[in-house]
Amino acid sequence: MTYLHRQHATLLWLVMAGVVAFSIFMLLLAIRSEPAEMSETLVWILSAASVILIVTAWLFSSLSVEVADGEVRVRFGPGWPRRTIPVSDIHGASKVRNSWWYGWGIRYTPHGWLYNVQGLDAVELDLAGGRQFRIGTDEPRELARAVRLAAGLDAPE
Repeated sequence: MTYLHRQHATLLWLVMAGVVAFSIFMLLLAIRSEPAEMSETLVWILSAASVILIVTAWLFSSLSVEVADGEVRVRFGPGWPRRTIPVSDIHGASKVRNSWWYGWGIRYTPHGWLYNVQGLDAVELDLAGGRQFRIGTDEPRELARAVRLAAGLDAPE
């Protein structure tokens, strides 16, 4: 069985679009302001911030999860950052709910590393050595089931 799902970070794009629009507005105001030295510095700062925000939004625009060929592969946007976990290292997979303060992106939480682009639902993988890894998803039941099947675990969820 192969599982493949991509979750898009719709809310991230909306927030980033608003921030970039605000930056462009401030950029236009800075261009028209005086003194010239201050406006040049502000233009440079706002331009650099906008580029950083756009690149970040692109990198974290989606989260793809694939369970196939004895591995669980998790990757953001264009394929980086990513993580691959052999199913032989997985001792359990269960549906969990993250606290809102864990946030989005790549985070270290009290439950191990979390890769998440949107929402609070996740699948927690119990790994060899007592480690845990959480994958944010809008399909927690399906993902947990696919991981358990791939790892040969029988526990229902």
